[in-house]
Amino acid sequence: MAAQNHAAGHLSVLERVAGDLRELLADAEIGGCIPVETMPTTKAEIECAVSAAIRTAGERHAVLVLAFLGHGFTTDQDSHLYYMAGDTRIASPASGVDVSRLIAEAAGEPGVAGVIAVVDTCHASGGLPDVHRITGGPGGGRTRVAVLFASTADQPAFRMQFTTALNTVLRDGLSGAGPHLLPNRALIQRLRTMTAGQVVGHLDYDADPYSIDELWLARNTSHREAASYGSAHYRLDPPVLVSKSRPVRGPGDLLDVNRAVVPYRERAFDKKLTSWRDGPEIRISALLLHGEGGQGKTRAARHCAESATESGWEVLHAIRYDGSRLPSLSNDSSQPLLVLVDYVERWEPAAIEQLAADLEATGRNRVRLLLISRNATGMWRPVEATIDPFVDRIEDPIELSELANGFIDGRLAFAEAVTAFQIAMGIPEKQLVQSDDEFAARSPIELHMIALAAVCADHEGTATPRASRVSAFLLQRERRYWLKIIGTHRNIANSASTFDRLERVAVIATLIGPVDNRSDALEVLRDHNIAGSDASADEILDLHTLLYPPRLPGHLLTPMHPDRLGEDFLAECLSRPSYLDMLESLPKQNVPSSTDGKLRMFATISAVAERNPTLKNVLRQQVFDRPAAYVHTNSKGVRYYLHSAEVTLRGGIPQTIYFFAKDIRQANVKGAPSSLPPDRVVKENDRNGFLTISKRKT
Repeated sequence: MAAQNHAAGHLSVLERVAGDLRELLADAEIGGCIPVETMPTTKAEIECAVSAAIRTAGERHAVLVLAFLGHGFTTDQDSHLYYMAGDTRIASPASGVDVSRLIAEAAGEPGVAGVIAVVDTCHASGGLPDVHRITGGPGGGRTRVAVLFASTADQPAFRMQFTTALNTVLRDGLSGAGPHLLPNRALIQRLRTMTAGQVVGHLDYDADPYSIDELWLARNTSHREAASYGSAHYRLDPPVLVSKSRPVRGPGDLLDVNRAVVPYRERAFDKKLTSWRDGPEIRISALLLHGEGGQGKTRAARHCAESATESGWEVLHAIRYDGSRLPSLSNDSSQPLLVLVDYVERWEPAAIEQLAADLEATGRNRVRLLLISRNATGMWRPVEATIDPFVDRIEDPIELSELANGFIDGRLAFAEAVTAFQIAMGIPEKQLVQSDDEFAARSPIELHMIALAAVCADHEGTATPRASRVSAFLLQRERRYWLKIIGTHRNIANSASTFDRLERVAVIATLIGPVDNRSDALEVLRDHNIAGSDASADEILDLHTLLYPPRLPGHLLTPMHPDRLGEDFLAECLSRPSYLDMLESLPKQNVPSSTDGKLRMFATISAVAERNPTLKNVLRQQVFDRPAAYVHTNSKGVRYYLHSAEVTLRGGIPQTIYFFAKDIRQANVKGAPSSLPPDRVVKENDRNGFLTISKRKT
């Protein structure tokens, strides 16, 4: 909105500045916005255009950006800002546009992912919406709202200085601000240095700790992504870190090692890692860091990497990759190189050999290869033999054991975690106390899960769960987060059906994800009968991606993190009878070439089963020790399994008979699971759906 109101004073630069802002926000590489066709000028045109834009944003689940540039006024009767359209009379609220009302209306529209308002008028601070109008509206306070404003009493004298400065930042970028320009303090401080004599400020409203994503105004043109390197078997990327300013998505997000909400606590082995990295002048050295899940291996490796970066090292994260060859690693011998390889037990020998050979060929003066694995038993010797020809020294492995130093260390770590989670969730800090027995032999991830459950329970006013129930407690809140997101999508008609399908997608993603291209991800969903059509597959994949965004560009089916929470989620789901079909398909399941293959699937299943006797028993009885049976689902959606039995007819004539049952029976004298003979065909009774087989007609 950039209306000239001549009664209030002509703004000579308004059209040019507004046109520049519109062009920048509509630029696909900067703002990525879809602009309205024309800039409205009268009150009726403005209110009609804004209402239409609100509806469109809701339908597309998009962020709505509104800019009010020109003149405005407030009255003694209320604190609202009234934008002056071309036909607005001075000091006449009835003829002005109520800015705060429109912002609150946009925040209340179902489906709107966020609202950003830029207000550059006289008395612009009056455009800040009343929080009660947002929380009390139809949206229930779930929509993020950000307002950037510059307020002055004499707009013509400042010649649209605020919008001019904003255009400059959008065009040139902001150094050190990351990939996106957020409507936050960093942007405001920069605009203040460029806008003299005006009150520049912002409002950032977010009452929901499980918000979908960070609210960004534009892509930061000064941000440069670090290059990726590698071969056809692997790729090397900068370690992934999540901005702590980004809103929290759910319990898994708070516990994720990439978000690093809880400050890192150094342990004795950290000094060993540092000594190995910075030690004697050995050109290429490798070291294995191993331990059970949840002991903090990845976090320790990241801590080592962060301090290495501060000391001038180049740090890269190696991941398995099947695709076109990437650029070779730089031969800059002046910069030492640290390479992290997580889950090395999932790497094929050819890939790890190729990585070691490429590192040896770089010509770097100092290279450190840090390998990370859950278990050294059975896998370390082959890996050691594979990399030995390419490295100068292989250090003795470092094993991470249970959280040390007993109750005192556990209490301090628990208190730190509680405070960190409270800050991240935006709730008042409060000291919470746990009983002594909660700290016996806990891994870092278990302690953090206990602390997060205590924070959530205290905030909700519910009972704190016992240690044995912490995972179930957090997973329940993770599912609440799913329901929040499903509830914002008006085009999803059956939320119960969507929830069930989404859960199955999350199970598959945690088993085999991530997948590095969309066609493979959609094929996985169709193979597991999660989506009956391409449109349905696209819809559920997009919803899962909204819940669990990719860690690397193009990746889909992101697993639930951290591993411990994801594994407990798998144990809970796969132990149910409704997941029997998925369990049955595991031994013969084809996985996309873009993933770690069956290595990841079975490594994950093994880790889950070791900690969950119920699932271990189900796997043994229902999958690995059970004969294969032909499966047929009738027109009513009932699944039947084919069995056979040997009988003797009158006259002593032996014969094989076939019958269907709703479950697979253990082999006994009354029958055993059977495959479908090639000369038989299945027939269904139209009335009751019962299945029989008969000889195929020739």
